[in-house]
Amino acid sequence: MPCMTPPKSPPRGLGTEGRPATDVPRPSPSPSTHPPQTRFRGVRRFNDLWKAHFTHRKVGLGVWATAHEAALAHDRAALLLGMDASVLNLPAAARRLGAASPEELRRLARERKAERHWKKVAAGGRPIGVRPDDVTPGQWIAVLPRGMNVRVRGFETAAEAGFARDRMVLFLLGERAVLNHPRKSVIPASPATIRETMRRRRKLKTTSRYRGVQRAPNGSTFRAFVASGHCRTVHLGTWPTEREAAIAHDRAVLALGRPDSILNFPGLRSVRPASPAELRKEAVRLQKQRCTSRFRGVNWDPSRSRWRAHIAVGGRRIHLADCCDETDAALAYDEAARRLHGAKAKLNFPEDVVE
Repeated sequence: MPCMTPPKSPPRGLGTEGRPATDVPRPSPSPSTHPPQTRFRGVRRFNDLWKAHFTHRKVGLGVWATAHEAALAHDRAALLLGMDASVLNLPAAARRLGAASPEELRRLARERKAERHWKKVAAGGRPIGVRPDDVTPGQWIAVLPRGMNVRVRGFETAAEAGFARDRMVLFLLGERAVLNHPRKSVIPASPATIRETMRRRRKLKTTSRYRGVQRAPNGSTFRAFVASGHCRTVHLGTWPTEREAAIAHDRAVLALGRPDSILNFPGLRSVRPASPAELRKEAVRLQKQRCTSRFRGVNWDPSRSRWRAHIAVGGRRIHLADCCDETDAALAYDEAARRLHGAKAKLNFPEDVVE
């Protein structure tokens, strides 16, 4: 069997064809998944900020906006511990500021963080611990720092939620709290107190001076209801004004034979009895007179110049179709209502009319 000699490797410093090694194409390095590092000692990247620390002692020195500030924090703590000048990043600036303990540096870092947030809030940004409510559009939630698992809903503006958040975090954390409005007189309050305040506010918005009347969640209409006498409440429809809802309550009271002592207008002679079903139909008919379409589930969209068909499912409004003709939009609503509600669907065109 002939002896096979392995091919000789090229001289050191040369490529596979005798060219200098620098001429040999090299694969480009893959992008690193690690966060970018800094040239300063004791400083590392922390999300979009910079964290200062002593590696050998595992002592945190706060989170800073820039690497330069974090390096100064490291040097000031090193001066306090009497470390050698060779480990300092910015010796001249650190000596000018003076030595500082880790606790003092962490407090200073929190104050700097608060100042950044104050400037953001003053410029119209979202306050700390505030986010929009996904369940109720247009409202805001106040959320306390991570680990407390406390949130309060129902605020109308982000600024109001931020102020309530300040009261709660000041009650729980004291001087360690980072506030949205540090220059305002903030009175501490527990989360239970804030929740009770919001509950009373919602109650004031939903109550009425009339019996059997409640303000709707949209704040512009009123719901009427009456007690049937069998420990159950019967809905009488949603009315455009508070007085109309109160009159609907009185009409149902007269139809059900309830005592006159619970009437809102006992001396009003123009009130005629009506059943709850008749009142609900009348409320819908009155509401459609104030709308752009005479059909249920249809409204005019002026931006598109189309009739829009929609249906409510589980408290959510679902868009169905955009039609040039109002009747076509009403038929689209009827089709979706039959599919979702079956025989109980309230239609614009019942089966006998469609046929």
